[in-house]
Amino acid sequence: MSSLRKIPLPHCFLAGFILLIVGALILDQKHWWDLRDDYLFGYLVPLFIGWIVYERWGLIRYIFTRSADSVSTPEAKQWVSWIEETRPETVKQGFWEKWFDGGAMFVAFFGFVWILFAALYRAMEGPNLVTSQLLVMGYTAMLFSGVYVFSDRRFDGERIACSERLKLVSLFVFPALIWFLSAPMFNFIEKSISTFLLNKVAFSVFHVFDFLGLAIVQEGNVLILPNGSVGVEDACSGIRSLMACLFAGSFLAAVCLPLEWKDAWKKVLMVMVSMVLAFVMNIGRSLFLTTWAYNYGSDAIGDDVVIWGIDLGTVHDLTGFAVIAPVVIGLLLLLPVFTFKWEIPMGDLESGGTRSNGEGERNDS
Repeated sequence: MSSLRKIPLPHCFLAGFILLIVGALILDQKHWWDLRDDYLFGYLVPLFIGWIVYERWGLIRYIFTRSADSVSTPEAKQWVSWIEETRPETVKQGFWEKWFDGGAMFVAFFGFVWILFAALYRAMEGPNLVTSQLLVMGYTAMLFSGVYVFSDRRFDGERIACSERLKLVSLFVFPALIWFLSAPMFNFIEKSISTFLLNKVAFSVFHVFDFLGLAIVQEGNVLILPNGSVGVEDACSGIRSLMACLFAGSFLAAVCLPLEWKDAWKKVLMVMVSMVLAFVMNIGRSLFLTTWAYNYGSDAIGDDVVIWGIDLGTVHDLTGFAVIAPVVIGLLLLLPVFTFKWEIPMGDLESGGTRSNGEGERNDS
């Protein structure tokens, strides 16, 4: 609490305003979380954002105080070392810094107007996709630009370098962009992605059955079986599970992977891997449902699944939710690959090489 009392009043106003916008986002997107089961993960978004900010609070505090007392984890210490190594000897507001400051203020004003317009539109039309996406855009613009503008000086009045301010902004990438996943996309975008995935799913299932020598005929997105037909509809495209898996991949990338910019490709790669795993698992789900319909009839995929007297929903819906768990497990199993670091053999060290000691330093042999 003592560190909170040292925060200047303008920074407190910014934090309060950002929290107010977050409250508006929760109230707005709650409509979609209640309306659509595939967006139930949205209830986790505020909790995960709070956890991220809590975990990075020591790093945020370090930027403004240069006190590393609250930095305890090896990953955080490595980030602080990165800041120290790249900090310029003298900090002055040059030409590019002035352009960055002016651009950030313009973005902040743009975000504020965007939020006001979204609030007015929602008041007139009620909950709608346009308002949800506009609120997220305005919030993202306000958060990034606000953090940059209000991080120009430390609490003792010393100017902060532009590079440090940008690194501070990078700590808020997950809290800013994750809201785009927790609200439905615009209909034309979702329809385009869904149509693409539908074609790929139907194509894959047909060719697997055909390769196995099973009787199947494809007519568009309809698979005709001996016991009926199965329509690969929008719910089977995998776009619903795709959003949840993207959320899981984004969170794991933000929490488990290094914060340095040179490792940003790992975060992007993990998000892309989550997309690929979601697509592959959805094909597996479609193969299972088609096999189920092949053996028990096309109506069987709509039967309720009851275990120990508990109705878990239909076979179709239950398998849709079951796709997410293997994706998360697969990402967790891949984490050691993403965090792997090469070690120089001891023989090379004896010949004059160097080896990382795990704390960002290098020891000469």
